[in-house]
Amino acid sequence: MKELPLGFYAVQCDFDNCPDKTVFEFKGVKYAVKEGENLFGDVVSAVKAAVRIPECGLEGFEYERFTTPVLLFSPGEHRTHNVTFDRSITLLGANAGVYPNLPSAGGAFPEADPRREEGETVLHATYDFRHYSVTGADTRLFIIDGFSMRWPVFYDPRNSGGRYDLVFRNLVYRKYNGFNHFNFAPSAAEDPIERHVVIENVRMVDYDDLDYGASFVLPRNRSTLLKNVAIKNTNLLFGFSGILNSVSVRDANLPETELRMEDCFIHDDASGFLRFNCGSGGSRFSFTAKNCSFKNVGTADCAAFIPDTRTPGCEYLIKDCRFVNDRDITPRFMSSCGEGGGVTVENTAVEGYDMTPGHEIVPPSRAPERITLTGGFTPLTDPHKAWIPGSDELNRLDEFYAGRRAFYGDLHVHTKCGGTSDGNLDMALWPSHMDLKHVDFAVIVDHRQMRGYFLPEWNEERFVMGTEPGASVKELRDEHCAMSMVHYNMLFPHKYGLAMVLANFPEYNFRGDELTGKFGYPSFTPDRFRELTEYVQSIGGMMVHPHPKILLSSKDPLDYCFADHIYLETIYGSPYSETSVKDYELWTKLLDMGKHVYASGGSDTHSEVSNFAVSTFYTKERSGKAFFDQMHSGDFTVGYHGMKMLVGDSPMGSESPCRPGDVLLLRVGDPFLEHIKKDGCYELRVYSDRGLAFASVFDGRTPQTLALGTADRRFYRAEVADLACGVRVSIGNPVWLDA
Repeated sequence: MKELPLGFYAVQCDFDNCPDKTVFEFKGVKYAVKEGENLFGDVVSAVKAAVRIPECGLEGFEYERFTTPVLLFSPGEHRTHNVTFDRSITLLGANAGVYPNLPSAGGAFPEADPRREEGETVLHATYDFRHYSVTGADTRLFIIDGFSMRWPVFYDPRNSGGRYDLVFRNLVYRKYNGFNHFNFAPSAAEDPIERHVVIENVRMVDYDDLDYGASFVLPRNRSTLLKNVAIKNTNLLFGFSGILNSVSVRDANLPETELRMEDCFIHDDASGFLRFNCGSGGSRFSFTAKNCSFKNVGTADCAAFIPDTRTPGCEYLIKDCRFVNDRDITPRFMSSCGEGGGVTVENTAVEGYDMTPGHEIVPPSRAPERITLTGGFTPLTDPHKAWIPGSDELNRLDEFYAGRRAFYGDLHVHTKCGGTSDGNLDMALWPSHMDLKHVDFAVIVDHRQMRGYFLPEWNEERFVMGTEPGASVKELRDEHCAMSMVHYNMLFPHKYGLAMVLANFPEYNFRGDELTGKFGYPSFTPDRFRELTEYVQSIGGMMVHPHPKILLSSKDPLDYCFADHIYLETIYGSPYSETSVKDYELWTKLLDMGKHVYASGGSDTHSEVSNFAVSTFYTKERSGKAFFDQMHSGDFTVGYHGMKMLVGDSPMGSESPCRPGDVLLLRVGDPFLEHIKKDGCYELRVYSDRGLAFASVFDGRTPQTLALGTADRRFYRAEVADLACGVRVSIGNPVWLDA
């Protein structure tokens, strides 16, 4: 038996149960190894030890030589958590060098290589610990070859330091993952990074992105090559800009950004299309797709190919490709964002697409200060009569909100207060850190305990009390739900609210007292979950479904609605997160189904205080009780603008019958200026249950007033959108008129 050559480091799965820790087999060859020296049970330990570079190759293997230390992985499942690679390294799975896709003819989707069905090395991360991060100035070359992936995502946060090469080869993606798989930070202005990325021989079939809006790759590199990448039957977004169209593929700090696709197959991707956002800057961007097959990409609303030609220096070439659409819809083949120059389509077959050139609507870059009544950007679908309110109307609005001022709060945070809390910032430090971020209050929902309420550092003026348990839910409406775990925030008006819940729901198995007690995460049926929700509400509390499109992945919106009058987070982390977009879509679907569901939001920070997901409240005082009561009423805004709104005499969050002649009065003001762009363009929108009733563009900073004649509608609500990115930065709760 040969010794494992120097520079190679073996990683054995199920290490504790390995019968012989002196032998490691790779590619059918057995090598003598020594535990702790060149044999390890996990990748982190192996990376720490991997310092030598091999002086030779391996028997019967295609790599003739290596220029980095090499990790060899056994077949089987390797459970991993967040892993950081801080030096040049090569990772080889049992199927390194084995293609996952058989050759294809005539544009047909390639069959799976049968050699990949057995003896696979599986990297199995977890939902919370999924990142494989490539960091440090010493990681000039990173290669990973021959793995099956479950959950891991690759992220390179570096933005400076010269040239780096990353190679991802012979990978099979299985199961599901709601996150961007290949994510790269853009370069810095000083000493910009020159990153070259190769993603080749990759297979992803019947893959579920959990409706999170994730992308396969965000290619912000000097060069990115996708070669022999096969994606089929997924709802993964195969775009290059993210669902917000706010991620630029052109790196303004590099002279050129290049993206190439060769011999790729993108078939039946439910949300896939070639969309680009080049942003601003004078650097050059080039895209080439050569010998690729695209089937059923594009949607009824989005063309298959959307080049961004608004600024010079962008060139697109599609050559020797095939686009086929055989669905009931007929998407456009191409819709340009800009004048359309710099686009070449050569020797490419296009079948089943509308070949009429389209032009994307480009949002205005400048906005008037005030409402013009006719200055909307988004077309109205339920137009209403609007006017600038008179003094009597404004006085009525002012009288209702008399004595109140704007406060800004985060409705979902975690602290460090001992016990089972998992925040990183001590609760005692929160008030001073909130002051630095101009955050007036925070709803604290530490996990699995009530300890925080009873500590001397609990601040009655700044804190609202709650907790965030979790539960698996049985018997969902969607029988094929990929993930059935939910978290839920229970908020209480007094310190013993949680104790009352735990006493009445033995499933939590609470043990201990106020300071030492903790409880578990039970399993509920929907009926039991409804009973829990109604009990929390009966004692004056609130039930919030935080980050609803994370963890639970049901296709049925009603699975997210525990009962009537719950709160659902519509902004999570930031208005500009993909999760916020999906959460908002879910909320509007529930509203359309007649559900009375309040909007909520929050950062879910487990570290420093954040002000990216503040909500705006109008109260008479700064106190936890005042903020709790205001949230309980539903009369508040999730996001950066304060909204004072009445329909007749009914404020946001209220329920009353529709009365002929009622007028909707709205004042939008008190913007949280830290996140309102000085040169931005925003749109104030008022919706009814039948569509967009009013829209007007403004600068996002100047207070706006509006009067709107109402009709026989189930509800009215208002929001403010950042037109440049197409996201809602402020969301008001509805006034329901179907009581």
